Amino acid sequence: MDIAHYPGNIINNELVPGATTRHSIDPSTGEPLWEVPVATKDDLDKAVKYAREAFTTWSATTFQQRAEMLLRYADVIEANREPLERLLTMEQGKPLSLSKVTYHLS
Repeated sequence: MDIAHYPGNIINNELVPGATTRHSIDPSTGEPLWEVPVATKDDLDKAVKYAREAFTTWSATTFQQRAEMLLRYADVIEANREPLERLLTMEQGKPLSLSKVTYHLS
């Protein structure tokens, strides 16, 4: 997982490059990190349009299908846990130990 390269915003399940980018800042050091795409109003409008269209299909899925998809999504997050923890630390400036904290809902 490449956490230092952002090829675009996700719109309609595709990476769409932005017309402009800006760099994020590591708040703990003040140093610039990497370039990230800047979404335009048009990008946002398209994303909302496609999300509304996707909701039609999503709302027709059964509870079991949704649960299976969400569990697969959780598995992908878990498989990429370390780079995601490093990303949280760099972008938020908090200690890595706090990025590693897990929350359990009861």
